[in-house]
Amino acid sequence: MNQRFCPKCAREVPRTQRYLRNWMWAKWKCDNCGTLLGFSQKRRFLIILINVIIIGLAEVINFRWKLDLRWWIWGWIIVTILLGVPLMDKIVEIRRTD
Repeated sequence: MNQRFCPKCAREVPRTQRYLRNWMWAKWKCDNCGTLLGFSQKRRFLIILINVIIIGLAEVINFRWKLDLRWWIWGWIIVTILLGVPLMDKIVEIRRTD
């Protein structure tokens, strides 16, 4: 599911770009072929939707059954979300419209 390579030349995208500078609208050029790359916004919206559903279900369970979700349960939810985003990202070629 994780695409770590340039779609044109198959060179690996640096980890710093994938993990540290991975905001939704990030754009950069491939070091090898110069292709303008970015993250798939469709995939990002899917990831956000899944995260909202997970957090929403946890809140409904917490409110409906008056459960006291401990800090470690919320910790697992947050860790899952933080690790899931970079692993589910897809690197695509950005086409210019000018």
